[in-house]
Parts: sequence; structure tokens; C-alpha cells
Amino acid sequence: MTEELKKVLADGLTGLGLSPTQGQIDQLALYCDRLLEKNQVMNLTAITDPADVVTLHFLDSAALLPSKVFGGKKVIDVGTGSGILAIAALRLGASHATGVDIDPKAEDIARENAGYNGFSAPEFAALTGNVLSDKKLMARLQDSRYDVVLVNIVADVIIGLAPVLPNFMNENTDLICSGILCDRLEEVVAAIRKAGMTVTSIRCGEEWRCITVKKEN
Repeated sequence: MTEELKKVLADGLTGLGLSPTQGQIDQLALYCDRLLEKNQVMNLTAITDPADVVTLHFLDSAALLPSKVFGGKKVIDVGTGSGILAIAALRLGASHATGVDIDPKAEDIARENAGYNGFSAPEFAALTGNVLSDKKLMARLQDSRYDVVLVNIVADVIIGLAPVLPNFMNENTDLICSGILCDRLEEVVAAIRKAGMTVTSIRCGEEWRCITVKKEN
């Protein structure tokens, strides 16, 4: 990553109230380089330009992660890909983070990236499977509810996942969904409500939307 992009990253994180150290910026820069390298052999992200990785991947992901949400909490990241959100949650004080993805290669990459950031079992777990159809996986995940559920995927996938997301939640869980284009927001909200959940806040960023959701009692 160039020094110019490092500055963009640092300024963006500071603007989100995260106050990164230079060491953290350097580590994120190396992570960006690794993400782009690994993306050549598997589809971890559709974003391939280094500048877009900073603005659309790192900073958009960081915008989901207000530090007050994560202290001491259990987190699950559904559709974890490279593991960036689960790892960031641990950085922000989560006691445990689980990353789940349908692609078995993502499990290896997420575990590798977590180790690169100093996290391993039991505080970090990476699993492979389809939460819509893999009953053994769901039974394992449902053994304990999570304090925070992260879903940073496109609208169609969030809509498809909506019926199973309450299985990860209790009445105090925060479900945070992002990656939603503004013209798909109503569809996502309708699916969330149909699944017995309530949208408690909507955050806007240009053409993207992020929603926070609670499970109905």
C-alpha cells in the first residue's frame, strides 16, 4: 500500500472515532496487500483496486464497528470471507468471534488472517457451511446465542438469510446488516420484519445502507 493510501486509511478511521496507531495502520496496509494477493486465487472480494479496498472494504467495514458495541461480547460474522469483520471485532474488545462462510477456502484464509493479527482458538473460530441447509453446522452455532451478529453481504443474500438469523440471537443481540444498496433497502427491511425482527436504526452512506436489528420478544 502506498503512503498516500495509508493516509487515506488513517484519516478515514480517525473520522470514525477509532484513533488508529501508526503500527495498526501499517498492519492494515500489509493486510490489504495480502487480501489482494489471496484474491487472485479465490474470490474473497469483488473489490480489486487498492484504493477501493481502502475506501469500500476497510472503511465501510470499520463504519459498522462502533467500539462501544463489542467490549467483552461474543460475535458471529456470517459470510466472513477474509475474516475482516470478525478480526476487527476482536480488535475492538470482543471476547470471541466466529466467522462462517460457504466457501471452504475462506475458512483457511480467515484463520490465517486471524493468526496474522494475533488471534487463534478459542477466541477466534472459522467454520465452513451453508447456514440455510447445514443442520449440523446450525446445531453447533445455536448452542450459544451471540451478542452481535454481523452480515456484510449484498441484499439478495441478506434476504435469503433472514429466516435463520434469529436463531443466532437473543432479545439483547444486535444484528448489523450492511452492503445494502439504497434501492434494495425496503426489500431487506420487509424480509427482516417477516422473520420476526425489528429494525432499530438505519445508517446511510452515499448509495449504501446499514441497518441495526433486534429480535422481537
